[in-house]
Amino acid sequence: MKPHMPLPSWLLASPHADVLESLRRLAWADGVLSPSERVQVSKLVGRLGLAPNDEELAAWLGHQPESSGEIPDVEGSFERRFLLSEAIRLAYEDGDYSEDERAHVLGWAQAWGLTPAEVKGLEEEVLAERNSRDPFRA
Repeated sequence: MKPHMPLPSWLLASPHADVLESLRRLAWADGVLSPSERVQVSKLVGRLGLAPNDEELAAWLGHQPESSGEIPDVEGSFERRFLLSEAIRLAYEDGDYSEDERAHVLGWAQAWGLTPAEVKGLEEEVLAERNSRDPFRA
């Protein structure tokens, strides 16, 4: 069992800590953090205005979480749908939306009162977006 890693100080002070930690855990849900997933989470850290040094970011991303089952503390329908969409995008980033990753997303959705049909709609939107950027991707 991997030892628990407390949130790093650069993340702990952020109002987005729960969301970022949840997305990191989702990226690890299949037991692998792919290079493309690492890049996507790193970009999101930057877009949220956080600036850890390279070593801090690498240590946080590279530490496989003990568990990925925690539900992000996110309120509001828009925010929850946005986070689910980001989670689905991240899960597809390595080219394989695994059953473990999907179970994770469905767990969040269920806890927030969204139906599997609503999640399927979000998954279809993400796939359509990905396919529109790269028509040769199937």
